[in-house]
Formats: sequence, C-alpha cells, structure tokens
Amino acid sequence: MAKNTPKNVVKYRRPHNINVGVVVFVIILLYIAINVYVYFAKEKIQFYEVTEGSIVKNRFCTGLILRDEEVGYAPESGNVILSVKDGTRASVGALLYSIDETGRLDQYLKDMEITGTMSGTDGAEQAAKLSQIRKSLTTYRYNYSDGEFMAVYNMKSNLEATMSAYTGSYLEGIIGTLEGQPGVSFARIYADRSGVVSHYIDGYEGMAATDVSAEDFDVMRHTGKSVPQGGRVEKGAPVYKFISSDAWSVVFPLTPEEIDLYGGGAVASGYGGYGDPSYPGARPSYQAGFILANSVGYATASAIGGAAGNTAGTLAAGAAAVNTAGTWSVGAVTVRFTRSDLELGADLSIYFGKDGNAYGKLDFSQYMMQFYLDRYVDFEIVTDRQSGLKIPIQSVTVCDFLLIPVDFLGKGGDTQDTGVYKETYTADGSSVEFVPVSESYMDSENVYIDPAENTKLSPGDYIVKPDSAARYQLGATASLKGVYNINKGYSQFRKIDILEQNDEFYTVQKNMRYGLSVYDHIVLDASLVDKEGMLVY
Repeated sequence: MAKNTPKNVVKYRRPHNINVGVVVFVIILLYIAINVYVYFAKEKIQFYEVTEGSIVKNRFCTGLILRDEEVGYAPESGNVILSVKDGTRASVGALLYSIDETGRLDQYLKDMEITGTMSGTDGAEQAAKLSQIRKSLTTYRYNYSDGEFMAVYNMKSNLEATMSAYTGSYLEGIIGTLEGQPGVSFARIYADRSGVVSHYIDGYEGMAATDVSAEDFDVMRHTGKSVPQGGRVEKGAPVYKFISSDAWSVVFPLTPEEIDLYGGGAVASGYGGYGDPSYPGARPSYQAGFILANSVGYATASAIGGAAGNTAGTLAAGAAAVNTAGTWSVGAVTVRFTRSDLELGADLSIYFGKDGNAYGKLDFSQYMMQFYLDRYVDFEIVTDRQSGLKIPIQSVTVCDFLLIPVDFLGKGGDTQDTGVYKETYTADGSSVEFVPVSESYMDSENVYIDPAENTKLSPGDYIVKPDSAARYQLGATASLKGVYNINKGYSQFRKIDILEQNDEFYTVQKNMRYGLSVYDHIVLDASLVDKEGMLVY
C-alpha cells in the first residue's frame, strides 16, 4: 500500500553563505598572480658598474710600402744562377748571380742525372738547412690567420728564396769545374754597393709618393714575380732589386674627415673637393697644395697655389707652415702593425697624389727588413687616449632643471640645510617660508634643481635673497646631460662631461662634484627611468 505524502509540504532551501576567508584568499592570489605577470612582462632595469678606462680611436687601413729600391737588369740572355738568398744584405763586390749564356750547365746536370739530391754536401749541412726550413714552417703555422691571405704568398716566397740560395751555392761549385772548357760562357754580376737583395719585382720600384693614385691601393690588381733559380731571362729583363736604405714609407688614402682629424680641423683645400673653396686662399684651380690654418686665421691668397710668382707663399697670422711641394708635416704619431703587433714611431705628413686625392705618408727609419717582401701592409694609427670613466652610451640621458641663482641660497634657521626663502601669500598678507632644495648640479652662477624632486618650488614662484629685499621669479630652465645613479636603491641624476666616445662607450670626466666615481652603479638603459627618485628593484 503506497505511502501518502502531504501535498502542502515545501522543501527547505539552505541560504548561500559567503566564506569571507575564501574571497580574501582569491583576491590575494589574483594580486600575486598579476604582480608576478607584471614583473616578468616588464623590461628589467639593469645596472652598469662604472669603470676607469680610456677610449682609443684608432684608424685601421691598408697602406702601400715605398722603399729606396733599384732594379738590376740582365746584361745577357741565359739561365740565371742566383748566388744570394732573398733578403740577404750583400756587401760591395759580392757575387749576386751568374748567367749561363750557353746552357752547358743545364746539360751538365742532366748528364750527371741529378734529380734534386744535394750531392756534394755532407749530412750535417743538409740537416742544418732542413732544420731552418722546418723552423720557418713552424713559425708560420703558429702565426697563421684566415684573414691574412697575403702571408701564404709571403711564406711561399720565403721557401723559394731559401731553396734558391741553397741550390745556388751548390751550382756555383759546379760552375767552377766547367769554366775554362770550350763553349762554356758564364756572365758574373757583382754588387757595386751594399744593400739588401730581393728577387721579387712588382713594378713599384722607384715610385715616389707623389706618383701614387687610388688604383694603386687595389690589392687584387697587384702583380709581381720572382726570378726562379735556373730560369731563363732575356737581355734587359729585371733579375733583382737592391734596397740600399733602411728608411721606408707607407702611403695611404685620406678622407676629408681624416684630414680634419690629423690636421686638427685646420686644413682647407681648393682642389680635389676637399675643404670649402670660400676659405681665403682656396681656389678651385690651384693644384700646388692645400691651405692650412688654425683657429687664429686662414692662409692668405698668396699662400701655396696663391698669387702668381710667389713660390714660397705667405701665411696669415697663426696659419701653419706649408712647403713648396704642397706637403704639410703633421708630426710624430704611433703606428701599430696588425699582423706583427709591432708598434713604431713615424713622421706623418699629408700631400696630394697625381690623381688630386689627399694621402697620408708615414716615414720610418728602422725595421725595414721586417717588411722587405711586402708591398701592402695593414696598420692602425694610435691617436690620443682620453682617460676617464667609461660608461655605455645608452645609459646617458638629458634632463631639464629649474635654475636658481647661487646668491639666493641660504641656510634654514637652526638647521644646516641649504635652501631658498620662498615668498608666500595668505589672507593676512605675504610671508617668507624656508624651503630646502635638493640640488643636482651647481656652477658659478646657478643651482640646478629637479622640479619633480623639489615639489614645493614651481616656475612662477618668487624667492627672496637672504639679508636683502631682492626678489627673483623662478622660470629659467636648462638641460644637462647625465646618468642615473642607483647606489641608494633609487635613481639620482649625475651630470657628466664627455671627453671621448666610440660606437658603444663614452669616456667622461672623473673626480667631478655632482659626478660619478669608480664602481658607482648606474642604470644601463636610461630610457627605462621616468624621473629622478624612482625606486629601482
């Protein structure tokens, strides 16, 4: 029998109770999640530790080597037997080479069936020669660089020269046994002076600096050849060159900016497109040289290339001296050679080549033998080093400051705070209120304050001079270049004076008041700081 259920019974619904603890926990969780997201999504403020250092603005380039070279030519046709190793300094009367005019030496060697074995020499001599070759190869291997492809050819030339000298000394002994035989004729060439002998000829021998043009610096166009041991030469063909002096020069092209760099901004030329033709003394048609001057005054029109008939030229007051060849002597510089890491002092001068372009010329008096096989050399000119504090370029910013005359600064009552007396107005009249100021920089005339940090002072306010009735209305502003120091956990502006710069760093003045010190922490990217006094975490 089914159970009867009353129809007037209503089901009881429990009320919804809000758990406050759960709500608070959710809110806190959301707050933490949002802050974590913002922290990781926001670009971080990184710091840079200030270091002491310098920036060296060196100029890297490839130069053309010029030497006092004289080419020797074959007096007769025939096969050459070289007697002097390439790069050897020969004395007066030394045998340089012989020429086999009849070819009998070559036939004699074939008859003896010599296949390259240095017969006639003892084992100790051969071992010494092989040891020298092995040493040269080892040195080359340790100094090898992918970027110095010319070194491969220099090494090849050195090995050929070494083997040529060894072969030549052996062949000279054979020549002694052949001389006097019927049909045998050898021409002997001896040195009439002392100097360094080289068998590599490239056509630049005897070239003067003023003969240089832009195409001479195309390394890929450079060609030369060495006379091989036993090779045939025709009468009048070049066989060797004599380098009779230790003095040598390196010539390199200059841009207008580099002329200003080395000339201190004092060069103006009316030829070749360099300088401003409107300068006094500069005329487009003058090719005799360029006009030089310093900040005192430019050369007059009667300087080099100026008035007709004036070969020496006259200069305005303070203008630099120019010689009759149109060459300006810059002075002593330091040159570092890239491949050998050798530093040498040189005299730098500036002149025009035959194509009208400006060139620099470095004159050296030693170490010629280090480069006797080279026609081109990579080097850098070391300019003045500016020492100071090194900071990244991206850490520098420019801020605007409110100016307060120094005379209006004073002390506030019993405190030692420095500030100004601000004039205020009320219903009862005007009064003076002392306001401490936080100065960012001060020079001989003004104090620079940041309005964001000194909120009680605004443009338009009047300040009163201590112990005087003089009043001054704030309003004048100035911009300063500086960085944000964060040693105290918040940003503080520090002014900088830039001494030098490159693509990444500034060198700034050290030991400045309101400036930076070594090991200070500054904001690496100043654009991430909104204002001075910002907390950095």
